[in-house]
Order: sequence, then C-alpha cells, then structure tokens
Amino acid sequence: MRILTSFVLLFCCFAATASAGEILEFGMPDDYINRQSLAVLKAAYSRLGIEVEGKPMPAGRALIESKEGRTDGEVGRIKALETQLPNLVRIPVPINHLRGMACIHDPTLPVSDWKSLAPYRVGICRGVRFAEAHTRELRRVVSRTTPEELMELLDSHRVDVVVLTESNIRAWKEAHPYKTVTVCPKPLIEVHIYHYLNRKYVHLVPQLTAILQEMLNSGELDSILESVAVR
Repeated sequence: MRILTSFVLLFCCFAATASAGEILEFGMPDDYINRQSLAVLKAAYSRLGIEVEGKPMPAGRALIESKEGRTDGEVGRIKALETQLPNLVRIPVPINHLRGMACIHDPTLPVSDWKSLAPYRVGICRGVRFAEAHTRELRRVVSRTTPEELMELLDSHRVDVVVLTESNIRAWKEAHPYKTVTVCPKPLIEVHIYHYLNRKYVHLVPQLTAILQEMLNSGELDSILESVAVR
C-alpha cells in the first residue's frame, strides 16, 4: 500500500511539471480585449515555465479549433462555455471584463436593452456567445465573421443596430474618424472574462488558478490590462 501511495504521489508531482517548457497555443480574435487577456496569460504561464501564443482567428473559428483540440483552449470567454464545450476547463479567476454595447446609425432609435432590439435588423459576430445568446429569439439577426464587416453593414444602413464590445466599437471609430455612428450609453451587458484550457492540461488548473488569484489580489493583473495599447 505504501509503495502504491508513493507511486501515485510521484506521478502527481510529475504531472504538475510535465508541461514546463511547452508552448501552448490559443485561438483568439485579434481585438483589444483578447490582446489584454493574452498579456495576462503570458505573465501567468511564464511562472510555470510555459510559453503561450495567441493564434489570431475569428471568434467562431476559435471555438471550432478548441472544440476539435487543434488549439489548447481559449484566451478568454464568458462563463458557462464549459457547458457547451466539455473538453474545456474554466480557470475560475476572471482575467478581464467586457461591456457589450449597441451601436446605431440613427440616434433616435430607442435602444436601451435586449428587448428593445426586437423591431430592428441586428448585426452580431459569429461565435460571440453573449450576443448569440441574447439575440436568439429575435427575428432579424445578421451574423458576420468580424467586427469590421458588421460596422460596414451599419455604415451602409443594411442593419439598424450592431452589438459589439465597447473596445471593438472604439477601435473601429478610431480607424474611421470621419464616419458617424452612435454608441448607446447604457451597456447591454457587462460580464467577466475567463480563461479556458483543454482538459489534457487539467493538472495545470490548481497552479494557474493560484497564480492568477495572486496577480488579481496584488493589482498586477489590472496593471497588465492597463499597459496594453489599444492600437
């Protein structure tokens, strides 16, 4: 019995360090929130001797890649993704947050919450779970791959409302300073963002959780988020 116990302990110790020196790859849309979140993960994983890389791709494609195991997880997603993708494990410490906003061309539209979107043509990004979940019952929803495509639809009056993160809208407005759109002042949603890891790396979860919690408590996590340029 003692021999068996010693073997189990030895195996667990090996498993906890087996990934040191590896490079983990996570799919991510190339937007401000994901660049911020990736910077946090790089700092956290470096303490385990692990390098991480973000592989830019549309949100919907990133979900497919992580579901099929071709990437090692998701840089950042909202809570409850694990119920849809059981091969992913959520690290329970929030690494970022997002504000989902409604962007309109006609400033007189009375958009204030999800229910108020019902009469309008609404544009969302494929694979952006918070937008998909809250517009599922609407009759006229248009999906596109990137925020840029959605904003082009809005700019050409082919949709009435676009639902995007605040940072995506800000980036588009900075890239197109001569175009006029209105961002509704009240967020449709504000949620925490969590890191998701493929289950084959489940042995890293306790260590990574402890590291991220310490970074959050010390203020280091927020400092990293603030240090990432919008570009």
